[in-house]
Amino acid sequence: DRGFRDAAFTLRHGVSPDRLTRTVDAAAAGSKFDVPRVEFGGGAVNPFNWPGRALDAGDVLFRSIARNLELYGLAHTVAKNEGLTGQGFLDRVADVRAGLTPEGQAIRDQADKFATRAVFQEQPGRIVGAYQGLVREAPALSLVTPFVKTPANILRQGLEFSPVGALMQAARQDGRAGTQAQARVVLGTAAAGYLFWLAATNRLSGNGPRDPNERAQLMESGWRPNSVRVGDKWVSFQLLQPMSVQMALVGNAVDAWREAGADGATGADVAAKTFAKSLGSFLDQSFLSGLFDFVEAVNDPERSATRFAGRMASSAVPFSGAVRTAQQGADAVVRDPRTVAEDVKAGIPGLSTSVEPRISRSGQPVVREGGWLRRTLDPLNTSSVVNDPVDRELQRLGVTVSLPSRRLAVPGVLSRSQETAVMEARGQAVRRGLERLMADSRYARLDDAGRARAIDRLVTRVRRQVTARIAGGGGGALTPGP
Repeated sequence: DRGFRDAAFTLRHGVSPDRLTRTVDAAAAGSKFDVPRVEFGGGAVNPFNWPGRALDAGDVLFRSIARNLELYGLAHTVAKNEGLTGQGFLDRVADVRAGLTPEGQAIRDQADKFATRAVFQEQPGRIVGAYQGLVREAPALSLVTPFVKTPANILRQGLEFSPVGALMQAARQDGRAGTQAQARVVLGTAAAGYLFWLAATNRLSGNGPRDPNERAQLMESGWRPNSVRVGDKWVSFQLLQPMSVQMALVGNAVDAWREAGADGATGADVAAKTFAKSLGSFLDQSFLSGLFDFVEAVNDPERSATRFAGRMASSAVPFSGAVRTAQQGADAVVRDPRTVAEDVKAGIPGLSTSVEPRISRSGQPVVREGGWLRRTLDPLNTSSVVNDPVDRELQRLGVTVSLPSRRLAVPGVLSRSQETAVMEARGQAVRRGLERLMADSRYARLDDAGRARAIDRLVTRVRRQVTARIAGGGGGALTPGP
């Protein structure tokens, strides 16, 4: 109740009750009266102030809940340890909570630290502090990493829920804080066994393969990166912070171990792959999307540089996050922008339909699951498992059918819509061919190696036939054949 009241106060006035109290106390002590966050004129009437107030209100809600949880818990412990009961117990709890004595003030300070940690706003270490100073000297860096302290604190707290936490400073503290840190180590270490079981049984995913064809095959089966399978749904664990760090480490470690078994890699290679994959999982979060796009652009400029530039241009659109969310709700089709202008249009309702769709391996536009309300409000990116017999057979045989190519060796340059038609024609023809092949009685008599060879031959032959048909039409026959 207190948390909701504080959040409502923040939405209405643009400053939290606690911050206002601290500011007034500072002014009474002779310090400068200063509300840290500066707003545009007009207060709550100005819509440009709403995002900032909403962010502050969310922070205040959970900070207030955590603060009062710890404050009441500490006051209860003091009164209980003194052997008090009845009204004397209640009066002692009230005195401690009021903070009018040095003991009570120390407990209030401890509760404030607990609340600050609960919303990942504790003071960063030397490395992050130095980077924050660098950002202040070079403001352009904030375009890539607008948030530094919060993700750094999430990462550190996530590591505290693991055996590594036993070596960290938090677990070496005295008193209640140290006991809580040690409990986090035990809890996270115990949970790791269950997480490894989930990952080993394909119920917990890491960042997934980088190869676009392997990734597309998994995505079309309903699989999602950095997610946990619950029943027949894949649910993102990125919001389960800080446990998401532990879950990502385990998921990526199992993925790296499987790849090592296929490639004959060493233990050092597994550790390196686990680190690289886990870094990708950590960067694949909304508040680090700019840094993720930047890293991808550096690693693969041919494919990702345009996307990075497009995302930077999209961020100039007012309320860009809300606009993109509205676009995903209104337009179920996943778009495939290839220029900066297309990237901007792909995130705007009404304009996104002018951008060509992303095409699946079966030659169909990729669509988001669910109705407009679910696409708008689902923060967990829930995805249903697809029970496709053709895809199941391909995965069983370890055969990866690549995404259809948009390139075509015909005179002239294809338009974007013609490229899409080429991909649709190739993908749909291959899908029909695979369905006929797997239904053939002769296919059933082959061993697994023979089936894999038959599939490879069919895919190659069908794509050549589609290319020949389109080329024979001079580039005009860009529609899927019968």
